[in-house]
Amino acid sequence: MSYTALEASLIQASDGNLYGVAPGGTFGPGTVFQVSTNGLLAVLHSFQGSDGANPFGLMQGRDGNLYGTTWNGGTDGGGTVFRLVIPPGTPSVTTTGGVLNINWKAVPGQTYQVQYSTDLRQTNWMILISAVTPTNSTATATDAVGPDSQRFYRIVEYPEAW
Repeated sequence: MSYTALEASLIQASDGNLYGVAPGGTFGPGTVFQVSTNGLLAVLHSFQGSDGANPFGLMQGRDGNLYGTTWNGGTDGGGTVFRLVIPPGTPSVTTTGGVLNINWKAVPGQTYQVQYSTDLRQTNWMILISAVTPTNSTATATDAVGPDSQRFYRIVEYPEAW
């Protein structure tokens, strides 16, 4: 199976980073990538053919996600429409007066859940905050520093209902 390289422009998303699509990648049929403002390149998705091939065009929706199409691939080989969630980036963590503050880039209106664990070998995570729905591009969660010797946190993004 051969793939034709298509050209598409870079877009600058609301997080300030540049995003684009390109032929090639790990599996050959194309990639979606991010270039940060300090020049770091990250491949966000490598198409495998079954999920699309020869991506072209990319845009950011009002929900903050990236949307695009592929020329080929997919179930019947006629291309796909895809959605990628922009990674939230690394949260910043500070402590003030016995309170841990977690801040991260967020999509306004998107719902997040903050979870923690005291042991990364465990598969069960405890819910710290069940739902955070920011009204701007940042979100915050707090936790009282307690007797646990260590806590690991993760932020789970809930998909929007279609």
